[in-house]
Amino acid sequence: MPDEALNTYDAVIQTISRGHEWIRDVFGEKHLPKMAWRIDPFGSTSTMSKLYKESGLEYSVTARTPYKIINQLKKEQKLEFMWKLSDGSDFFNHIMDISYCIQNPFTEWSKQTLDERMEDFTKEIEKRRVGYKNNMLLLPLGCDFSWDDTHNETWAIVDPVMEAVQSRMGDKYKIHYSLLSDYLNVASKANDLPQTNQEFLPYADKEQSYWTGYYTSYPLLKKEARRAESMLRTCNILYYLSRDTKLYKNIEDLRKIVSDVSHHDGITGTSTRHVVQDYYLPNLRKSIDDALKNVADSIRTISEYVVDQQPLDLSKSDTFSVVAFNNLSWKRFALISVNVVNYQSGSAVVVNSDNVIIQSQTDKDGTVTFADYIPGLSHSSYSVRFRSKEPFDFTVNQKGNFFIANDLVKLSFCKGENGTGLCSVRKRYGDDRDYPVKHENYYYKGPNYPRYSGAYVFRADGPGKLIPQLEGDAVVTRNAICSHVVINYSEYITHKYTLCKGSQYVDIETTINGNKLPEGYEIVSRFSTDIFNNNTLFCDKNNLETRKFESDEKDNIASNFLPMTTSCYIREDQPVGYQFTVQSTQSYAVASIVNKTIEVMIHRTCLFDDGLGVYQPLLDRTSYTSKTRFRLDKTSPNDEKTVAFASDVIEFNNPVLVTTGKDQRLYKSSDIVSLPKNIHLLSLEVVHDRNTTKPYYQRQEYLVMRLQHIGEGDDKISVNINAFLKSIHSRIVEEVTLSSSYVISPAPSGNEICFQLQGTDKNIPPCQSHDDLTKWN
Repeated sequence: MPDEALNTYDAVIQTISRGHEWIRDVFGEKHLPKMAWRIDPFGSTSTMSKLYKESGLEYSVTARTPYKIINQLKKEQKLEFMWKLSDGSDFFNHIMDISYCIQNPFTEWSKQTLDERMEDFTKEIEKRRVGYKNNMLLLPLGCDFSWDDTHNETWAIVDPVMEAVQSRMGDKYKIHYSLLSDYLNVASKANDLPQTNQEFLPYADKEQSYWTGYYTSYPLLKKEARRAESMLRTCNILYYLSRDTKLYKNIEDLRKIVSDVSHHDGITGTSTRHVVQDYYLPNLRKSIDDALKNVADSIRTISEYVVDQQPLDLSKSDTFSVVAFNNLSWKRFALISVNVVNYQSGSAVVVNSDNVIIQSQTDKDGTVTFADYIPGLSHSSYSVRFRSKEPFDFTVNQKGNFFIANDLVKLSFCKGENGTGLCSVRKRYGDDRDYPVKHENYYYKGPNYPRYSGAYVFRADGPGKLIPQLEGDAVVTRNAICSHVVINYSEYITHKYTLCKGSQYVDIETTINGNKLPEGYEIVSRFSTDIFNNNTLFCDKNNLETRKFESDEKDNIASNFLPMTTSCYIREDQPVGYQFTVQSTQSYAVASIVNKTIEVMIHRTCLFDDGLGVYQPLLDRTSYTSKTRFRLDKTSPNDEKTVAFASDVIEFNNPVLVTTGKDQRLYKSSDIVSLPKNIHLLSLEVVHDRNTTKPYYQRQEYLVMRLQHIGEGDDKISVNINAFLKSIHSRIVEEVTLSSSYVISPAPSGNEICFQLQGTDKNIPPCQSHDDLTKWN
């Protein structure tokens, strides 16, 4: 069961697809599931219900529901309901009250008389029937490991015991021994089922026990999981384009680890230290590193360049080739950085494949940075030559007030009571106002016995306390492409702010020195603005949709944190207001507890265990560097069906792949037709026929293509899909579910697929073919 708070929808689709593929291979296609079993993740969301439905499932069973919500649902007899989804459809869900299991009534049968057993059984029924409107009750038999192969004697007595149970129950209860799917198929067709659009996050099993700590626990694990997702995407696309068979094992290894880490005790950081450090992290890194060794060969196949992943060695040559591969389907303007070794002096000249010099910068360590447009699903090539002219690199140590700027944004730093730090942002087009934005670090500490903070649960003994900033200068570098400000905030926190040409984003690299972390600190980076958001926070759900959440300063501090998979923002609800957006390349806990602020929990260490299953304190002393960024914009109409700046989020989490070589020739990129920027090619995967013993490279191949409308608003887009598919030498055969397990319909006969945002209520002419955002494959 994948976690429902922290996984991107791409990771969820990969996990469901892999699971369905295994069932089809082992048990056959007729045994593919129709029900989502979601009883263990720490809360559930309508977005995950949508993904399950789009994968061909018809109903689900959940268990862990916030105690306040389940008490209210039980009182209203709404533990079975139709979950209203963002596209206007619904999905049947059954909440298991109390627990997802009971004592196995068969293993202990010999120790009780039949009447005693019937009395216990009746009490169980009466206890569990509260909360359901219909006259049926789902009563699971047994629990974890109750029905494994070691209990053959249990299986032998099931039928005779069930006959005895039914004969003793009389007319009061009718007991039907069945499969779970039998019950759900009947229950989902009941008349007058209640409806809800509630979200069951954050999860709390009781008062003062909000499971919001795991949104950040083991942040390095969450970072590497996202890197593996992007690498899997790159390998899938390069395998299709190059047919490089070496990549096949990389794809299988990455699929396995991406699915494994999506588990609700994986990416959540709720495993023991040795599982995180000896299994998850090494396997994630090995899968990524092994893939990097082979993707260069695949790029060589499609680009005609001999390239690798090694830094440029200036002791051997002063001229190199650089090939940048774009794994997205649209043309993108990307920043390209190339590392060098044995740099002494000089600056680089960069020439593109049209033999035109493009602007670049050479840092003091020799790193070459430039920006250019790269075609979708293709590459751009460059020649980089070092010359004796010294680079322009204006680096100084500064105190007091100063700024860095590009053509769109001015970023100001000021001397304050807590040291020199970020103080304002100005948009440099049609606006002459400096907007206050402060960036400071705070910490929470968990309370003492008996309620501890741990891997699952976040508990604070009071409001966050400001971390004092070290005295010292900021290191400021101004250059042609990117300018930087580095601030050593404390002994264990360093921030690097970067502003690059043509970007509206301020990038922040935060480095945590785990060896110097104070014990028991749960650290947040807080952005303070003058945006009166009334403690309202908007956060993405699985990077697919957006949720509006109203914080309550009077409530438990931990209850106000949400999971941020990729982005959150605060905004002013007025015609002329502003929006402050934060994006990330990993999941975090985020809150807006104090009005006009948004805070990101970047690291956690806990002195005690929270008693929920890990059985050890969260003593994470790992050093790591994370990437976040922010932007300031005038308020636009809110759309919770999508993610704010969705294409930017996708680019941020899928950087271009840069390779280098010695070839000094320049080749044009391959001729792939790019898709519009608001149509995301979610995946382009080659699937091999598994109903054969032939080697995979001799099997029948199928192309699985998932397209997604990521536009904001009610825009309708038509795409000439034939032109795109011809450019990649393929064609659509049939329409299938997200998991590619169920066929929906044959492909349309025309040349165009029409995309329209789901759930629109405006009078827009309907699409003539397919209007589903996510299930085109």
